Amino acid sequence: AISMLRLRFGEPVRFKFLIGMLNSQNSGGFQIACLRFLNTFIWSAPSARTRVHIQSELEEAGFDIHPLRKLLSQVGSRSELLKEELNRWTLNYIDVNHLVLSKLELERTVDILKNEIKILREKNQDLELKYKLQEVKLNAQDKEREL
Repeated sequence: AISMLRLRFGEPVRFKFLIGMLNSQNSGGFQIACLRFLNTFIWSAPSARTRVHIQSELEEAGFDIHPLRKLLSQVGSRSELLKEELNRWTLNYIDVNHLVLSKLELERTVDILKNEIKILREKNQDLELKYKLQEVKLNAQDKEREL
């Protein structure tokens, strides 16, 4: 349906018309309904990859959460509904840049921990060897005393 709307209105990207309407209205009621639709649409996507793709299309169409947050103070009694939908968007938003940075940081941490494990294993082997040598010395001393 969204793709058909795009073709019918000659939009360069999907959601352009919808986001244009969302950004031009200041009533609050339309924003709430539109955000509820977008949140439901994204949440119903079959995979995280599809969700990210839809988010990207929305952003390419001009969707920006910040002006909608500013609208909260202007919509009066409906501000709680708008706030709820904005929070839902924020909670469900997949921040790819953050994920990539987290992945890189985790990979660095894994490398550091692997190196620490290697060092600890080497120290453990050294301690085991020292313990065995000490044990052999003690056994030799016991045998010398027995003789």
